[in-house]
Amino acid sequence: MTKGIIPLMRYLSLVLTILFAQAALAQQNYQPPSACPVLASLASSKVRSTDPNDKGENIVIWFWNQGKKTTHGVEFHLYMLDTAGNKYPASQSYQAKGDVKPQNGDVVIYPNKDEQQFFGDKWDRIEGVEIHVTRILFADATAWSPPKGVNCKTVFLNDNYDKEMERRDKAVAKSMEIWRKKWNREHPDNQMPESKDDNGDSKP
Repeated sequence: MTKGIIPLMRYLSLVLTILFAQAALAQQNYQPPSACPVLASLASSKVRSTDPNDKGENIVIWFWNQGKKTTHGVEFHLYMLDTAGNKYPASQSYQAKGDVKPQNGDVVIYPNKDEQQFFGDKWDRIEGVEIHVTRILFADATAWSPPKGVNCKTVFLNDNYDKEMERRDKAVAKSMEIWRKKWNREHPDNQMPESKDDNGDSKP
């Protein structure tokens, strides 16, 4: 089984890269790489924490490096959208740190407690988020900001986040099963077991 770990990780990386790309390219009216090296590909301002000890919510931003250079840091300016489509600037800007190679993506998570306090009673009416990429620091220490007339934004409704994540999970599971069967055909002496569901039973 050990022999399969490295190929598996490589395949996982490929699958996730493809999913990031699909999400980024699916955005309507998205800016081309020459105009915006980085775009948010999926986001929500109200994602419940997966930690059972944490009942709070988070702002989650998945982003995609569609440019030609490795990024080291990205700054986002957010606008919250209410049920009528009105938008309000967030209380602060948000930054992502870490190298992301071209044609790869990453995800950042921020507690939304400060935004809840900032918006007060209005927070209950917030239904989406508009993400603007306002500044990028590349790994070669050069910086970039959108030129005049270019708006590197994508817009998301919170209700669509879980649906998109479910779609991604199913796509990953399907791709992994295809890869597992291919691996087992090619390596009869080094078989990979079937995935298991939440009850510990093998999936058919």
